[in-house]
Amino acid sequence: MYPSVHVCLPSDHRAARAARQSMQLLESYIPEETIEDVNLLVSELVSNSVKHASLMDDQEILVDANPTENGIRVEVTNPGGAQLANRLPEKAEESGWGLLLVAKIASRWGIATNGRTLVWFEIDVGKRPLVLSA
Repeated sequence: MYPSVHVCLPSDHRAARAARQSMQLLESYIPEETIEDVNLLVSELVSNSVKHASLMDDQEILVDANPTENGIRVEVTNPGGAQLANRLPEKAEESGWGLLLVAKIASRWGIATNGRTLVWFEIDVGKRPLVLSA
């Protein structure tokens, strides 16, 4: 087992980097390839919160990482409403790939809304990382 991580992040351009830095606490407990996947996915979800949740400057994004029986569960919560695209981005688009990455890399994931938006993912430790080809 390993410790849980709970952080409150600013709802601005600093948030994704701060989320990745907070996951460094888990580096000595979780295999490197799993940490790389966690960092990528938490960055994508936090960036989505900053970009799409229409948050006010004083509203925070919460990140919680907790051990599970098989690995790790990360939850990213923001006080904004979910604005989820119901399509894949066009090949030439530079953004819009975050949830697709979550769906491809995570062992499980989901979204819950109730006035707030919570997007979670789980990665089983020991799962081989997805190799994305160009």
